[in-house]
Amino acid sequence: MTFLLITLLVFFSCPCAFAQGQQSFEMAYKRGKDLYTAHHYGEAIPHLSVAAYGNADLRNKAFYLLGLCYFKDGKLEEATQSLQYVLDHALAGSIEKKYASELMPVVNKQSAKMQTTPPEPPKRVDERGQKEALTFIKQASERAEKILQAANDQCKEVRRKAQEELDMMDNRNFYGVNGLIPGFTDEEKKAVWQTANQKIETIKARAKEEADEIMARAEAVARRHLKERGLSD
Repeated sequence: MTFLLITLLVFFSCPCAFAQGQQSFEMAYKRGKDLYTAHHYGEAIPHLSVAAYGNADLRNKAFYLLGLCYFKDGKLEEATQSLQYVLDHALAGSIEKKYASELMPVVNKQSAKMQTTPPEPPKRVDERGQKEALTFIKQASERAEKILQAANDQCKEVRRKAQEELDMMDNRNFYGVNGLIPGFTDEEKKAVWQTANQKIETIKARAKEEADEIMARAEAVARRHLKERGLSD
């Protein structure tokens, strides 16, 4: 805190530092004004807010443009505060005070209009149409779920058969006497699982494709149904 106070004291007591600061504020004002002219009101506000820390003349110019930006951006309360600052502090006869006095009634009128404008009546809701559309989606979802569940059961059966085959291989290897009964190599056992996994991936892919197609058709029907009833674009 002490360091900050010393810094501010040095800044404002040193003409060179103050001049450099004022130059920065003027640059911020120019950038904000350029953005305002380009209709980028929201982007102009931060630059003009910095410029408002400049000398009295620059401050009034910045607050006037801030009032315009806030007004254009639909922030009427902030616009009122900015323009009121100009009216309270700008010199009589200055162009900023003149324009601020002309703009303030417009801002106040817009604020009053927004406060008194009744809310739009709620749109008519066709509950039956919405329920019917939801029913299409729900029924399709149930069908898709059954397809995916059936695919899951098929995958379990593939795994079960693969495990049975591996158990048979292990038993044959275990009970083979001195190699009289040919056994199975690790590569052959590995191939069993590879084949099983390939079957499982195929089953899953087909089930997902079928389920996605069912849902896509149901969503299209639901959208068409809502559109026919005027419930969507």
